[in-house]
Amino acid sequence: MTLHFSSHVFAVSTCMKLDVFEAIEKVGRGAAPSFHCREAYNLVRDDTSDICWASFKYDGSTIVPAGHGSDYEEFKSQCADDNRLFGFVRITTGDAMSKRAKFTLITWIGENVSGLQRAKISTDKSLVKDIVQNFAKEFMISDPRELEEDYLRNELKKAGGANYDAQAE
Repeated sequence: MTLHFSSHVFAVSTCMKLDVFEAIEKVGRGAAPSFHCREAYNLVRDDTSDICWASFKYDGSTIVPAGHGSDYEEFKSQCADDNRLFGFVRITTGDAMSKRAKFTLITWIGENVSGLQRAKISTDKSLVKDIVQNFAKEFMISDPRELEEDYLRNELKKAGGANYDAQAE
């Protein structure tokens, strides 16, 4: 089997499993996410897992998993003024009668991130979306107050259409 990417050609043995994203990384297509990003994404999507967030950071020109966990505060602690990262977060919405998971893609750009890095993140986000494909709402955040879980939950409710929780109010 031979994989063609632009002017580069990779010969791959049929017994060797090579993920498309690994092949893209080897070609050097910008900040292509690593294969492990997909694994982190799947952990958050898994209904049997307690994992509610995964974050992805830059390691040179590659986007790699920065962590995952069951405590949203851990995710928030990674969002510092001097870094940029992507987060995939599961937030439970609904009422006592009906709970459902909603997913969001967060792009964090700290206040002290350079203009060049800010500009590059929009291009890189399209590569992240090749892996993080299913989410109800996308956020681009620079203000730590917008990272509050209640704020995100309310925004997801608005994006979700009908709000039956209002009957209890």
